[in-house]
Amino acid sequence: YLKAAASMLLKRLYNMDSRRAFCPPGHFVAERTEFWPSDIPLENLDQYLSGITVANPSLQRTLTLLHHVPFVVPFEHRVLIFRNYINRDADRSGIDFWSEPIRIRRNMMFEDAYADMALLPAATWKGRLRVEFISSQGTPEAGFGDGVTKEFLTSLCKTS
Repeated sequence: YLKAAASMLLKRLYNMDSRRAFCPPGHFVAERTEFWPSDIPLENLDQYLSGITVANPSLQRTLTLLHHVPFVVPFEHRVLIFRNYINRDADRSGIDFWSEPIRIRRNMMFEDAYADMALLPAATWKGRLRVEFISSQGTPEAGFGDGVTKEFLTSLCKTS
C-alpha cells in the first residue's frame, strides 16, 4: 500500500510541476543507479513485464521504478530501451520492409488503403510501410521514402 501511495503522490507532484514549474529542472530525474535502464537485458524486462520476479533485487528495484514512475529515468535512457526493444523485435521477426509498396490512388485513398492492407498478416504490420501514389492518369507519381509514407498516413487520418 505504501509503495502505491508514494508513487501516486510522486506522479501528482510531477504532473503539477509539468504544468507550472515549482521545482528546479531535472529535479525528478534520478541519479545513476546500480542498474541503469540502458544496461538492463531485455530478457529481464520481459520477465518483469510478465509478472515474474527478477532474481537480482537491485535490478528488480530499477524495473519497478521504470514501470511505476518512468519520469525519474532520463528520457534518453527510455528511448534507448524502446529502440533496443524495437530492434530485437525486428531481428526476431525478420521483417524490415513490405515486399511490395501499397499503391494508392489519391481520389480513392481510404478504399485503396483498406483493400491493400486489410488482409495482411499481423507480423507484416511490424515492417516498414512503403507507399506509391498513383496519379489520376493511372501512372505512378514521383517520390519515395518516408516523406511519401508520412503524407499518406496524414491524408488517411484526415479522410477517416
